[in-house]
Amino acid sequence: MNRITVERIAVLAVGPNAERTTWSARLGEMLEALVIVRMDLSNGVEAISSLTMYMGHDFDRTADAATCLMAPFVRGKCIYDIPQIYSDARSRYVPLGSLATSLMDIAPHDGKAKTLGVPIYKMLGAARQKFRAYASSPLLPDDGTYIAYCHAMLAEGYRTIKIHPYCHFEDDLRLVKRWRWPAPSARNARSTVGVTH
Repeated sequence: MNRITVERIAVLAVGPNAERTTWSARLGEMLEALVIVRMDLSNGVEAISSLTMYMGHDFDRTADAATCLMAPFVRGKCIYDIPQIYSDARSRYVPLGSLATSLMDIAPHDGKAKTLGVPIYKMLGAARQKFRAYASSPLLPDDGTYIAYCHAMLAEGYRTIKIHPYCHFEDDLRLVKRWRWPAPSARNARSTVGVTH
């Protein structure tokens, strides 16, 4: 097996001019920053990983800064040595090291899968061919809007919905009591709606 190494690492922080939402009356509208790691491998493959960061008053720049501090420890490593890359990254004292390590772990997996010519989920064992996604609501203005949102998500095919309610016990309890499932013929018995704070 040829030794395929990480030749270059680019860390990009993107602050998209997108619609701002929130998940709590305590937070205010959130700015979402996307941190992207691009690794150029010695075989010409481009390996990618990313994560999102949220903050209320500005774009969060901490994860990209931490990842830039981690990059020198990954450059030159062989993508077939992923457990060693991970172990070495975890041993480094870098602020927000878990986030930086995550980005520096996922990208070599992506590069290895692309090198082998298989989807990453198959490279990792393909225990399942598919899994269900769930819907997650933003903070909404009133009970009727939450209920309409849940019905719309069920109509889209989601069977699990996480709602982010008002964060006031009495209001949240009222919302949960007001929620009514669609008629039995229109719902999956495994459908759930969860409340998170």
